[in-house]
Amino acid sequence: MKQPSLMPVFQQIKDYKLTYFRKDLFSAFMVSLLLIPQGMAYAILAGLPPVYGLYTAIFPAIMYGLFGLSRQLSVGPVAVISIMVFAGVAPLADPGTASYLAYVVFLTLLVGLVQMLMAVLRIGALMQFVPHSVIQGFTSALALTIILNQIGQLIGVSFARELPFFFAVIDFGEKLPTAHVNTMIFSLLLLIFYFISKRSKVLPPTLVFIVISTAIVIIFSLEQYMIKTVGVIPSGLPSFSIPLLIENQWINLIPLAFFIAVISFLESFVMASSLNEKIKDVLDPNQELFALGLANVFGSFFCSIPVAGAFSRSAVSAQSGARTSLNSLFATLFVILVLSYFTEGFVHLPLAALALMIIFAAKNLIDLPYNSLKNKQINNHDFILCMTFVSSLAFGLTYGILIGLVLSFISVWILKFRSSYRKE
Repeated sequence: MKQPSLMPVFQQIKDYKLTYFRKDLFSAFMVSLLLIPQGMAYAILAGLPPVYGLYTAIFPAIMYGLFGLSRQLSVGPVAVISIMVFAGVAPLADPGTASYLAYVVFLTLLVGLVQMLMAVLRIGALMQFVPHSVIQGFTSALALTIILNQIGQLIGVSFARELPFFFAVIDFGEKLPTAHVNTMIFSLLLLIFYFISKRSKVLPPTLVFIVISTAIVIIFSLEQYMIKTVGVIPSGLPSFSIPLLIENQWINLIPLAFFIAVISFLESFVMASSLNEKIKDVLDPNQELFALGLANVFGSFFCSIPVAGAFSRSAVSAQSGARTSLNSLFATLFVILVLSYFTEGFVHLPLAALALMIIFAAKNLIDLPYNSLKNKQINNHDFILCMTFVSSLAFGLTYGILIGLVLSFISVWILKFRSSYRKE
């Protein structure tokens, strides 16, 4: 069994073959077909213009490709982290503004530094003991928050998305009469085409759906009917810039950075572990934590949002036969190619199409104990899950996971106390 090195990619390519290159390149191409539209969608979800999702798909992935242990993990923008960014930063600045971008970039730097510090302190293994019930309840609440935000995009309603879920629903209901009829009809049409595109067996369904959506907008000139599109995307790469240190908001951003750092690592490590089951490489949680931290720190110098391992893209990477971490580096080359020469192809891509993609991706994150609730047989795991879920929806995501962790600790303490009392 091979021991991990500081830069595992060089260990992986010692006996590199032409067949490996072909598989890595093909895998990178397939991943990029999903990564590019997802990157733009998740940037919008985070409250930023689409181009920042493409930046995030490049620079952090380069660092993880060099220092990460998983050969098939696709690191970049993900829905869970994007909505956490939006929920945490939107109360501090108006989304889409220069000050909002400065907060997000600084937050990315903080997330990376927190992760690297955790790795140096060797506490990566300890974070694996965060109760699954807490993560499950938190992620389910995140998914509902994401879906609500994107429904607003589908029907053309602007509401207070930064509020906790229950309060956002109330505001959404009050703003519902302002829904844009043309956008609603168009979104319904896109929904039909989404299910049609899923039947594609020759080309990736995502690519088919994007092409169809864009073609409809162009052919029928739907922008004149107030159908919102991605618009002009600046071509080329961002310049290197040092994140602005926003000292007056440290008290708000550091707790947020900590929670994002933990969720980002847990999501990534779970996926990397499942991908690594059939490979005899050592998966060191502390090195994975360090690689993610380095990816975020490096990305912050190029206007990136915090990153994590993506379940859907990593699954595509594995299914496409990726052999080494070079597939991650090759994928960034495809994104760079698009940013340099093909940004005009996304000008007429409707935002409603991206919203639908996000909704169906978020739907898969909902994992609640339906059978236990139906049969009224709720155990300790289900109780913690449900309390974390409800708390996250009622009080906000940060407070929700805190409440879940506290309840989990209390329940473990009570169980141990009962066990020791019975023995006596």
